Amino acid sequence: MSAVEDVCELIKDYSDRRYALFTGNATTAIYLSLCALPKKGKVIIPVNICPNPVNAILYAHMIPLFCDVDTNSNNMSSHSLKELLQNNKDVVAIILPHLYGMPCDLDEILDLAEKQNVTVIEDVAQALGSTYKGKRCGSFGQVSVLSFGSDKILGRYGGGALLTNNEDIYLKALTLEHQIPLKPIDFIDLQMSYRKNYYEVQHLKENGQDVDHIFATFPQKFKSMYLFKGETLMAKSILEKWNELQNEIEIRTESAFNYENFLDTNFFSKLTLSPDRQSSFWRYSICFKRERREFLRLVREKGIDISAWYPSVHTWYGCKARFPNGEFLSNQIINLWTLPTNKPLEIKKNCTILNQIASQLQPTK
Repeated sequence: MSAVEDVCELIKDYSDRRYALFTGNATTAIYLSLCALPKKGKVIIPVNICPNPVNAILYAHMIPLFCDVDTNSNNMSSHSLKELLQNNKDVVAIILPHLYGMPCDLDEILDLAEKQNVTVIEDVAQALGSTYKGKRCGSFGQVSVLSFGSDKILGRYGGGALLTNNEDIYLKALTLEHQIPLKPIDFIDLQMSYRKNYYEVQHLKENGQDVDHIFATFPQKFKSMYLFKGETLMAKSILEKWNELQNEIEIRTESAFNYENFLDTNFFSKLTLSPDRQSSFWRYSICFKRERREFLRLVREKGIDISAWYPSVHTWYGCKARFPNGEFLSNQIINLWTLPTNKPLEIKKNCTILNQIASQLQPTK
């Protein structure tokens, strides 16, 4: 078999799926999943999210419908979802990310979706190896998508996958995949240009400027960066590292445990992980109770990797609704790295620095 076929066999077995389609990234997998549905309509997605899945909805000529999140996990709120399903009869799909590797409230969300005959696309881009009630994330929705991007769990040189037990969806996606272009030759340049544009505009937004109209141009401007075929080189690199997956998850879990032990709860509050769920900890994400912008600046000056993902992205796509939980978390969330290269002593040292910086800042009002 080819390297692509070998990867498909591995991930089918790992996720307990009948069909797998290898793609260039998770965004392409989401796009193909949506295009393979029998009809178009609205697609529900959490308001705090990486923009890529939202762009995939637009590329599929569907309408994103934003859902508030749960403050305990930053994942989709089942309460908000229930209201959206009751008030919108043209919903065809729910994109359900397990953000940061934290499993969603799958039972309640899947039950709500089934009652409305809505397809659930489980986004496992950040949650490879996470489990819900002893079963791996990626084995629940009618469709699930994986990512092997460079910063993901088992991150390599790219690659994604669509997984399903539905033969009709698989065959339709397989047909559509033939129309997907190759990875652009200038991909690195596009990526660098996107990041430069994104962070410049995000900085303006954080300083109170209205820049949503600029964000709105990004999906089409950078479309070739999002939709492309999987390559043999990607598949080979995944095969080379596949046997390291469980060890990497264990290291990430230990890193999260160390952050939890060493960070001062007077300044930081952790997201809640129920006992029946296990996270693979793509990032260790917590809420910061004090002035975050200055905190991020001071931490970065010390050379510590830190981010504040994800903001509420609804206004970038013309949505004027309010999402209290999402907006609250947008201003408090911080993410710390859990890479295998982040050793326990380094994490302990960094936490000491984080606690010291936090103690010098004023609490948020």
